[in-house]
Amino acid sequence: MIYLSPRFVKKVRHRIPWISHIINEDNAGELNPYIGKMSGANKTNICVICRGSKNLCRKKVCPVLEKQYVIYRVKKKLDRKIEGSSPPEIFVGRIGYPNVYVGPLFYSERKDITHFSIAEYWDFATISEFLNMRLSLIRGMSKINIKRPNQNKKLHQRLIDTVLSKRALDSEAEFRKLIDKPTIGAYIQPIGIRGIIGDFEVYPKGSLRELEKVYYDEDLKANEAIIELYRNNVYVSRIIQGLSAGMYGLENQRKLVPTRWSITAIDCIISKWLRDEIIKYKPTINNNLVFEYNGMGDKFIVILFPGSWKYEFIEIWWPGSSWNYFGNYIAICGDYELHWGRTTYASIGGCYYATRLAVSEYLSKIGIKAGVIVIREAYPEHYMPVGVWYVRESVRRALLGKPYEFADFDDAIKFALSRLKVRPVEVLKVMRLIKDVKQQKSILEYINKNG
Repeated sequence: MIYLSPRFVKKVRHRIPWISHIINEDNAGELNPYIGKMSGANKTNICVICRGSKNLCRKKVCPVLEKQYVIYRVKKKLDRKIEGSSPPEIFVGRIGYPNVYVGPLFYSERKDITHFSIAEYWDFATISEFLNMRLSLIRGMSKINIKRPNQNKKLHQRLIDTVLSKRALDSEAEFRKLIDKPTIGAYIQPIGIRGIIGDFEVYPKGSLRELEKVYYDEDLKANEAIIELYRNNVYVSRIIQGLSAGMYGLENQRKLVPTRWSITAIDCIISKWLRDEIIKYKPTINNNLVFEYNGMGDKFIVILFPGSWKYEFIEIWWPGSSWNYFGNYIAICGDYELHWGRTTYASIGGCYYATRLAVSEYLSKIGIKAGVIVIREAYPEHYMPVGVWYVRESVRRALLGKPYEFADFDDAIKFALSRLKVRPVEVLKVMRLIKDVKQQKSILEYINKNG
């Protein structure tokens, strides 16, 4: 059994240039995605900590993602000129910062593909079904200076028009070069082949009024704009797109934000607001509740228990699953926070914040506070990273189901762990919040006798 503890990772503080206009002293550390060199970790399976984003193995190309590029190389014969559709979605890269590739996504037919970009609509039984949709999209790429988007006003305005559109747009694009390699990563939802755009046009169909309102309010701070959109029931998927397009904040501070960091920033900011401004002032839950959801090749368990806000997210990766693709052992990792939250970036990355958003919005809606433990167990069927949207939506779906109720915390934990394939004693070695509950000794006694 390999356990990669957060203490094995040396954290290095850096300013985050692409979201510096929305962070402050309270959340700067928590939104810092940089992690330095591994110091002492078992390097036979560092993928569960790295997830292709931190270059901990020091290889030029992530071997896990490269494997997926080979398996899911999209072979499509496309004309250089496309007259089709675009979902209300753009992709902002980060390589080469501040001069990065940006552009809308394109589909080769005229069709209403609005749902292709809104995770809140998605419900797939298998990863293959999901890939059939997402890998049919083509990523348009054109260079822009992320800090000075108005230097290319025409391109930036088309990005804004794409994100503001209420429904899928009609679009036309001419590509100078097509690259037969999909865009895949731990944070982002996959996209099919990519292409360098020579010229393109988009034709919006209506506009999302709530998003349009904050875009034209150049005196509204970015954080306030994000919370206002969320309170007005705008989908998180659309709020993320607005941040990527540089649509929030004071007039002279706006800039584009790479898609990868927009996702985590929105999950973090909204969940922090829900936690600190709403949940902490609510009465505590009375019973212990256990929710369960089976997704695309893995299982989610959510445990709510009486007390003040505490939160822990644990992931279990079986050999053959996406971030333990080449492993011979089960890998378990996790991170947590207590009542006052955290001041450093979670060691397990964006999934931590996506999960925190799902559970915090549930608690705020039903008007209670609670301690929360979420466990994700990923099996070989979950063989490819599909983005943190999947974790957010899976936990949301788990919390829509009818929970199992327990008067006793011990019974809730025993039941929750019995729903997993891994031995309960191995999960208990990683769990940290359980130490804050007085019944810990009796649980360990039970597991030692029956585990």
